[in-house]
Amino acid sequence: MIIDGSSHANATVTRAEFATMLVKALGLTLEGAPSFKDTKEHWAADAIATLKASGIINGYEDGTFKPNQIISRAEIVVMLSK
Repeated sequence: MIIDGSSHANATVTRAEFATMLVKALGLTLEGAPSFKDTKEHWAADAIATLKASGIINGYEDGTFKPNQIISRAEIVVMLSK
């Protein structure tokens, strides 16, 4: 995540980074326990659990969220539409 104030139009963002940004942008209160098998010890576990509890994310069929995977524009659109 880039926080130096500059624009990085071609930079990539992970699913965990976007989850954290979305929780902050929406002003959501952190809630819920890590419910994905690959986020229990992850630095963004609270933000991911909050989005799950809010119905904004569902994860993958295998019970994972894949927090370190680069997020696609389609995935961003799905999250924002919910």
